[in-house]
Amino acid sequence: DLCTNPQGICQGDEAAASAADDDDEVVYVGCKRRANPLPHARHDCPEFELDPGDGDASARRHCSHCWCAVCGTPVEACTSWGAHCRTTAAQAEALAAAKRAAETKAK
Repeated sequence: DLCTNPQGICQGDEAAASAADDDDEVVYVGCKRRANPLPHARHDCPEFELDPGDGDASARRHCSHCWCAVCGTPVEACTSWGAHCRTTAAQAEALAAAKRAAETKAK
């Protein structure tokens, strides 16, 4: 754990800490540790970046926190992962909008 002092400033950033004490602005110096990732769509995966130019094998990779943006389920529960794994953020939003419109129309 690199952030051990009470101000939460990483050790070795004394200059940034001094600058933070000089005024009321917040200075973010960051830490080199990763938080536990939250569930996220495959296209937002911090571990396996989705590159449209990569092959299918690359797109199918996922971490244990990835969800299918089409099904709204964990990847392991998606029955069409081979087709859904390349869904982009724009496509996911368009699918969600269409679903909301259909639900509104059904009421």
